[in-house]
Amino acid sequence: MKEMPLKWSDFRKPSSVLAILMTWMLLFSAVVLPPNQVEAEPLQPQFDEGYPNLTITQDNTIFLNVRSNVNGVVHYIKSSPHSDPPTEILDFATSGSYGNFLVFSGVEKSEQLNGLSYGDVVYVILAPELMSEYSSYSEISSVTSPLPAPQYINASDKGLYAKVTWGDIPGTVSYSVYYYMGDEPPATTSMWIEAANSITESEYTVKVEQSGTYMFAVRASSESELSDYGVISYETELTAPPEIVTSLIGTPGDEQINVQWGGSALATSYDLYMYQGDSAPSDPDDWVFVDGKIPDAHLLVTDLTNGLPYVFGLDARNRGGVSERKVSEPIIPRIPQPPTSVAAFTGTPGDGQIELEWEQSELANYYNLYMYQGSSAPSDSEEWNFILAEIKGTSHVVEELTNGLPYVFGLEAVNQHGTSDRTVSEALTPQSGTPGPGPDTDPDTDPDPEPEPETPSPNKPDDRAHTVKVDVASGSAGGAVVSSLSISRSTGADGKIRDQLSLGSGKALEIIAQVKEKGANAATILLPDANDAISEWELLIGRSSAALLVDEEVDLVIENRNVTITIPSASLKGRTSDIYFRLVPLKSEDERTDTATRAKMNAAVVEQAGGEAITVVGRPMTIETNLQQQPVTLVLPLDDAAWNGDSDRLGVYIEHSDGTQELVAGEVVTREDGTYGLRIVVDRFSTFTVVDVAAWGAAPTPADDSEDDETLATRPYINGYPDGTFGPARQISRAEAAAMIARLYGGGEASGHAAFGDVAAAHWAAAAIAWADDKQLMLGYPDGSFRPNRAITRAELASLLVRAAGHALPHAEDGEPFTDMDGHWAAANVAQLSAAGIIGGYVDGSFRPDEAVTRAEAVAMVNRLLGLAGDAESAPLYADVPARHWAFAAIQAASIRP
Repeated sequence: MKEMPLKWSDFRKPSSVLAILMTWMLLFSAVVLPPNQVEAEPLQPQFDEGYPNLTITQDNTIFLNVRSNVNGVVHYIKSSPHSDPPTEILDFATSGSYGNFLVFSGVEKSEQLNGLSYGDVVYVILAPELMSEYSSYSEISSVTSPLPAPQYINASDKGLYAKVTWGDIPGTVSYSVYYYMGDEPPATTSMWIEAANSITESEYTVKVEQSGTYMFAVRASSESELSDYGVISYETELTAPPEIVTSLIGTPGDEQINVQWGGSALATSYDLYMYQGDSAPSDPDDWVFVDGKIPDAHLLVTDLTNGLPYVFGLDARNRGGVSERKVSEPIIPRIPQPPTSVAAFTGTPGDGQIELEWEQSELANYYNLYMYQGSSAPSDSEEWNFILAEIKGTSHVVEELTNGLPYVFGLEAVNQHGTSDRTVSEALTPQSGTPGPGPDTDPDTDPDPEPEPETPSPNKPDDRAHTVKVDVASGSAGGAVVSSLSISRSTGADGKIRDQLSLGSGKALEIIAQVKEKGANAATILLPDANDAISEWELLIGRSSAALLVDEEVDLVIENRNVTITIPSASLKGRTSDIYFRLVPLKSEDERTDTATRAKMNAAVVEQAGGEAITVVGRPMTIETNLQQQPVTLVLPLDDAAWNGDSDRLGVYIEHSDGTQELVAGEVVTREDGTYGLRIVVDRFSTFTVVDVAAWGAAPTPADDSEDDETLATRPYINGYPDGTFGPARQISRAEAAAMIARLYGGGEASGHAAFGDVAAAHWAAAAIAWADDKQLMLGYPDGSFRPNRAITRAELASLLVRAAGHALPHAEDGEPFTDMDGHWAAANVAQLSAAGIIGGYVDGSFRPDEAVTRAEAVAMVNRLLGLAGDAESAPLYADVPARHWAFAAIQAASIRP
């Protein structure tokens, strides 16, 4: 008879099991036992200690585990918690067993059980033979189904809130909800943060503290058990709602208003509402929706009624929610027109001065003041002397006049639509001994005071303006004094002193002539502030004056203890409007500290600084001007007490008015007073702060410039976009990172297609992704995807660079310990790059591994790894990376030329 092999399934059939057991018994008695020997008493079947038991896996699969002292068959029956258990083996035989399986002495066997719910009881016996032929069996044992982890977990986001829901588990007393900041579960369960416990429903809303990507988990609790973590299968992006906009104004026109607003932090768009009235409506439903999802900070609202007031409401919006509504002042549309002429213009003579007063002109934004020495207005309008521009109030004191001589004054009202006709005063004659217009007038005042008079006391604010003289020198600040200008100095109610200065064409001609006579090519306006008391300077350069400086090729220099501004005459060419400069030094220590903190919290600045310390070594200075896109030289003074004397480490941290920031290098120079300053050339104006950057001047060891595709090469490796831009602030994608690293290895032209379901063969980076995957430089995700368009994080880029560098990096223990890297999967890689000086953390001690990396930041990091020298001399390659950009030299060096 042909021998048939036994299969495992045969052991599951009772008849087969019986035949096999009987065969074993015959063989045992015939072969093993000696003749005439009495068979030993069989062992009483028993489960080993700790058996049987039930275990549950993370996906809630339940296994029955047994181990016994004999070979035999395990039978088990499932029963609900409140059913009566079987009392003897006959109950198994009569009710039919739920299942059975073979076991071997001393060997653990696990059987998957299906259809169990929490609390179900499984009764188990062990018999050495089939139920129908048993002679002995174990005691009936029972095990209870364990508490499973919650499943079907979902999270919906709204701002910094996430509503977490899950499937309810019968028999559960309560639930606990946890969260973790990252796009995958934490490496250890101890890193989960408990949001709440003792939750009796199957949902809970979690509030987090900051925007970011989060994972969520839920655990179930019964009277006696705590389940494993049930983890959500995807990450959730939470974003804080935007802040209320900083300002909301409008420029009226003919049946229209151009509404403009200041930016809102985190806002991606804006919704604009309108109400016809002189204040916001008491019922919010009365607001009229104008337009939504506005990407810019302005909108022209048309089809309005001239003469009626309108108020506007603005909501800032992002995926996290909507800000508080900002409400404007009432704005009245009307046909654009210049202001009306001043109706009443009078003056009160004093000793060497005249106090002028006038009535407010309708529609006027400010006033321009002129003067003529004579008893009537000059017949030639060019003979008027320009005194002061942009006077906001309705009075002004003109000083430094000659007693006994008559003066007439001209006043123009100005707004954005034009200038009124000039109103001329009657002739006014200052007289010696005449009482002055205010309590600060001293009859014994020297008629020719020193250029820097005593500073008014901040405790005695005086809203009126007083005229003082300042010098104009030929050439530099140390040159000969060739003329003087009048400054209008006023002290506000807050005690702050403000200086205003204008350069009219008449005075410009005089100054230019004197400068030329001295053989110089620059005129320097000296703005003294010996007591460091002035809070703000405003300088107006008339367009006619600018044209004269251009024609005569005379540069204009503004010299101040806080900054020296050199305006080349060429930068004034073609001006069609007056030029203004506003200088505001940030004097308080709090302002200085806040500036340094903002610098250290900006990712681009931190990357440019190599992650090292940034120390403020000069007073921050805000400079505002309408002279944009023209080169101007600044010299910012250094704080000798804060500066360590290393000029290579100095830079200027710039906060632009559009919200962008950059860090630029400068040149140390000696100022006219013998102190040191840092010189830079700029073409737009904001807040400037001199800083010391500890990492500047250090360079990593260059990588081997090999063409072998197993070795990094020091060569250009990144491209711009077809529209001629580089996108420095754009987040770099995983596909772009793969292409970048492939080019560095010489694998940029590799063929092939990576085995990722989301990377089509026609994808532009398919070959590079396949190459990076083959070299194990970039890895896919557990679901078989590569996610080519996903932004690469700081942790992912750090790991990529470590793998690319091979063994050429310092040991991880030499790196900076970051507060948020403990237990993170990329901790060792980040520590290695930190030890090599390639990356750095933030001022709060964190690394922020899960934040996205911009293209400029990635180039800065890769260049440091390669030792690729910057290229600051060549012409800019991209329209959006000018020479002033913090990463200009790095991007120029890294870019592949056509």
